[in-house]
Order: sequence, then structure tokens, then C-alpha cells
Amino acid sequence: MRLNRTLLLLACISAATTEIAYGADHKTSDDLFALPLEDLLSIKISGVGSLTETQWRKKPATVTRITRQDITRSGARSLDELLETYVPGFQVWLKTNGNPMGLRGIISDRNTKMLLLVNGRLMNEHTSLGIISERYLSMLGDIDSIDVTRGPGSNVYGPGAIAGVINIKTINGKHFDGQSAQIRAGAGEEFYSAEWKAGTLLDNGGSLFTYYGIDQYQGANHDDADMQFSLDFTNVVNGQTVPAYHSVPFGVTNYNGAHREQPRHKLYLELQQDDLTAWARYTKGGIKRDLSLSSYTNVDPATLLDESYGYQQGTITLNYQPQLNEHLRLDTRLSADVLDIEYGNRNYREDEWMGRLLLHWQPDQEHYLSGGIEYSLEHFGKKSLGYPDSAPFISNSLSSMDSGEWHTEMLSALADYQWHMSNTWTLFTGIRSDHHTYTDWMHSPRLALIYESDLDNQYRLLLNRSVRRADDDNLREYYLSTGRRDGRTETMNALEFAWEHQWSNRHRSLVSLFFNDYDLVGWDSSVMQINRIGTLKTLGLELEAHWQWQQSSLTLLYTYVAEKSFELDQADTGQFISASVYGYGNDLANWANHTLKLIYTRRLSTSWDCFTSLRFLTGLEGSEAMADYNRIENNNGVSSLPRTDGQGHAYQDRAYWTLGLNYHRNAIAFSLHGYNLLGLIDQDWNRRNVFGRSDQYRLEAPALAFRASYNF
Repeated sequence: MRLNRTLLLLACISAATTEIAYGADHKTSDDLFALPLEDLLSIKISGVGSLTETQWRKKPATVTRITRQDITRSGARSLDELLETYVPGFQVWLKTNGNPMGLRGIISDRNTKMLLLVNGRLMNEHTSLGIISERYLSMLGDIDSIDVTRGPGSNVYGPGAIAGVINIKTINGKHFDGQSAQIRAGAGEEFYSAEWKAGTLLDNGGSLFTYYGIDQYQGANHDDADMQFSLDFTNVVNGQTVPAYHSVPFGVTNYNGAHREQPRHKLYLELQQDDLTAWARYTKGGIKRDLSLSSYTNVDPATLLDESYGYQQGTITLNYQPQLNEHLRLDTRLSADVLDIEYGNRNYREDEWMGRLLLHWQPDQEHYLSGGIEYSLEHFGKKSLGYPDSAPFISNSLSSMDSGEWHTEMLSALADYQWHMSNTWTLFTGIRSDHHTYTDWMHSPRLALIYESDLDNQYRLLLNRSVRRADDDNLREYYLSTGRRDGRTETMNALEFAWEHQWSNRHRSLVSLFFNDYDLVGWDSSVMQINRIGTLKTLGLELEAHWQWQQSSLTLLYTYVAEKSFELDQADTGQFISASVYGYGNDLANWANHTLKLIYTRRLSTSWDCFTSLRFLTGLEGSEAMADYNRIENNNGVSSLPRTDGQGHAYQDRAYWTLGLNYHRNAIAFSLHGYNLLGLIDQDWNRRNVFGRSDQYRLEAPALAFRASYNF
């Protein structure tokens, strides 16, 4: 049912102004943030851009940390929405096989350019979907913090960390003692969820944490989240004509609706005892998917309403980290994982075993060395544990070659060295080498130099090489067709200079300049397979400004990415990277060149605070240039993407505005958030384009969500 948008806007504004007025009469001297910046920046961290332990202010990477408080205040309804709110330059596009996420201009039709970790454990799918788990779940109550490394990180995290790394850290029983229950409900983009968690400190000094969440996500129906195209077309089955830039006249899938309209689940258990941590995790999620212009032209749309994709993943991990002596610490991990995928006519399963053995040696305060080995074993071709009950199927090409079970292995050696050269200079250097069943050795060296002229200024010079192998199914196909084990890999050489400045005890800024030289592998439409594409060079700028006052905070995040050059290995390669090689434009084809994000939080009283965020994206000239090339040179042929009438309406600016109120007193908390509120004025602001087919888009629905929680 369509929301009354005018009433919704008035309700949000009225609620906000009412509480602001209330807060003005109930000021408090309590600080909104518990720790000053100097203390926060001095906290010791490990596993953030380095294997060695260091201070946050000296980390050898550009990292965004999202805290538990940030998650709650934002009212985010998914991991994607959360990351897009807080991470500079982070973009999400739409796609039939998983919405692509990107950083610093690096994005692909498969989410294989970034890694997603839970407590340091890799959760990626290894064939065609990459980052799919942990997404499409509204339940975020088990997350303590998220560290997002912006830029390459293969030297620490392994192959695939080209654009960045997302590391989710869960709550544990040592930091959460008690029980909490939470319910949420949303309208406009309809959903219902319930979460429960409990933490206990054991008598023997250990801790136990348990979490369970479930949601029923209906999503936004077509009336609230229009699907539009940039070209007139007629459906050949029902004869309906669809004009460009108008809502399609037939039903389509609910936007962000759950896979097969089933409940989605998340379960997490963790036991800590001395140096041992054991945890088990199960997630089941998924989302409805839209299809292409060709599908809506040639197929009865009524038969496409059930299109979706889903996953379920179960993981068990043991970490043992004893301190062997004053200078030496052991770090071991053993883990097993089952990931089950279903979408379209595909359903398949991946089983993984992995182990890790590291030693951390710190002989004195100036030197810190970490090193060790990792091993992983992947099994493919096993029968799916989910629906449908049929033979495993990854792709047509692989099935025609090999219908049995198969496996891959990867052995990795890694080392990281930290040298405090003086009170002002710190050097990080390291290398990781990975050997896969179907590739040669892949090497990821890095060098980082940190200069701290005083406590208020830190300068970072980062030189990285990151690597990524083609997906395991593509490597398997290559081996079966050629008998060779030197499958396709890609590398990115990256240079970054960053300056971080603390203007006072509560204000800070960051300026980062980066250059990427990227030999990339991707989908080649001329041969309809994964292939080496060419060399892409990009330049970028990131600006961050964070102001913190006693009762409020303001964050400004700006990112600009420019294509410097792009060269194809083969002139006839079919690609979606840029039309500049065809003489059209000089920008990336699936990227907004400029992103601006604003986040403001204000404490209104001892119990009330308000939150608002704005995400503004502009600069889709590269997408429009690719559309012009296909329209002019290829006459909008069926195989040409994107396909437009040349008006460029699909490539106008986009903006997503969220406004929220949070109440918390003693054990009770509740909140009300409005999303995509600019759409109440003009829904074109809420456009989200499809990757590759940027002529197609959905207009995200203005929506509301209510949350209530109680701590026992």
C-alpha cells in the first residue's frame, strides 16, 4: 500500500522539532562521547592493516571504524545501508546476482573485489558471488564494531582484497553481561524483526555469549519503489508498451524483499576461556532480484515475480592465542564452513576447511615481527542443502565439462614487520605469498611509512600490491580446457599519501590522495567468459572532517575518483569498465565520480538524541558515455549495455536522506527512523541504478522503521 508521503514528511519534521524543543529545556552536561580523541587514537589494535599490534593513530592503512553506537543511531536496515552511510566513497549498485559494492572506483558485476570477514575469518563465496553472506539481513544486534579498510590489503588479508576489506567484530560475553530483547517494524519498505542476546561471565573467568535474530522482510512493492527504464519497449507476450522514464505497467518483485519470501535467520554462539575462543555462526538470507530489459521484453512479467537468490552459511571457528613468554605469542585458528547458494537455475554448495598458525615476536619496544602460514581446502560440486532438491549446478560451461565433485587448495606464507625507528617514525613492511591449485604463486608486498610530527599530526605513505585470482569455477574451467595450472590472476599496485590532523581534543580531519594501477580480470562479453581485460589507472581524493562537541557531532565525508587512463589488452574485448577506449568520455562506466556524506547527531536531553544522514552522489558521466557509445555505435543492439534514448535522465544526481530519533533510559530504548525522505518531495532523488545496465533503475521507497528494546 502506498504511503501518504506528505503526512510522513510532516510527521518526521514535527517529531524532530518537538524533541529539539524538548531538548532545549533539558540540557545536560554529560559528554556525548566517553573518550577524548587522544585516548581513542592511542588504543592498541591488532589485525587492522597489520598482523602486528600497534596504536590506532599509527595504523598502516586508511580505516573507517563503525561502532555499536553508530549502528544503533543510524537505524540501518542492512549491512549495505550501514556501510553506505558511514564509509567514505562506499557505493552500492543493483545487480541480478548480488548488488555490487565498491570503494575508490573499484567495483565489479561479481562482489569479488573486496573481502568480508567475521572476527578475522573470511566469509566470501569463491565462485560467482563473492560477498553475499552477512548481507540482506536487518538483524545487526550481534555486531560490536566494523572496521573497513579502504584500499588494497592482500598482504594481510589474502587474495581478493583489491578495493577493501570489511571486518565485522561481534559482541562477546566479556563486554555484554545480561540479556536484551529487541523488535523492529518497518512500513513503506515493510519488515518485521526480533532479536535476543545474552552474555554471561562464568565463575572460572570465561564468558558465554548467545544471539539469535529473525526477520520477515516483505520489502517495498512496485507502487512505492518504481522500476524504470531509459528506452521505450513493448512486451511481446502481453503487448504492453513501456515508455521510458515511467513506471512499468506490470508487477515486478518487491524491492529488497526476502528470498522466496521466507524468514531470514542469524544465530551466533561464542565461548571464551583464557586463551581459547570458540564460536559458531549460522546465517540464512537473500533478496528478491530484478531482471534485465531483455527479460521484460520477451517473457511474461507475471512469471518473473518469484525471482530471487539466497544463501545459508554455517561456520565453526576455534582460536587459541597463548602468550608463550614475555616476548612471544602464538596465534592459531582452525575453522570449518559450509555455504549453500541458490538463485535462478543454480544451486550449489561450498565446503571449506582452513587453518592458520602465526607467531608474534616482540623482543623490545622498537621491533615487532609476525609471521606464519595459512591453508585452506575448498570442496565443490556437492549437493545443495537447501532448495531445490536437485543436482548441484554452478554454470553451464562448467557443467558441460565436469559434473562431479572437485576441490581446490591454497597455501599461504605471510610475514609482517614493524620498526619504531624513532619517536616520530614508524616503518611497516611485509609480504604475503599465496599458491592456489590452479594458479602460480601470487605475491603481495607492502611498505608503509608513518611520520608523527606531534600528537596532532600523522602522515602515512602507503605502497601496496594486492592480488586476486579468478573465481574457482573459472579456474577449474581453464584447467579442464587447457590442462594448465597458471590461471588468470590480477594485480593492483597502489600508492597513497594521507595526513590526519587533530584540530583539538575533539575535532579531526583526514586528507588522502591515492593512485591505483590495476591489471584487471573480469567479464568479457565478446567471448562470454572471464578474461583478462586490460590496465586501468585511477586517481582519487578522500576528505574527512569530524567535529565533536559536548552535545553533538558532525561528520563530513567526500570522495572523488577520476579515470587517468584505460587500455584494453585486446581491441575487441567486451567490457563495462569505461567507454573511453571507444572515444566516449573519460570516466568510469559504473561509478559516481563524487560522493558526499553528512552525518549529524545531537543529544536533546538525558534520554533523547536525534540522528540524520545524507548521502549525495553525482558524476555519472562515465555511465552516460557508455550509453552514448552503445546507442550511436551499436544502435542499442540487444547485446549492448546500457541502452537509452539519449536523454540522460537515468544519470542525474542521487541523494538518500535519513532522519531518526532515539530514546534510551535505564533498560528501555526505542527509536523511529525515516528513510529516503527526499523522495517525499521528488522520488527521482532516490534512484539506484543497475550495474552494467545503468539505464535501468529502481526508485527507493520513502519508509519508516520503529525499534523497541529492553535490557534485562
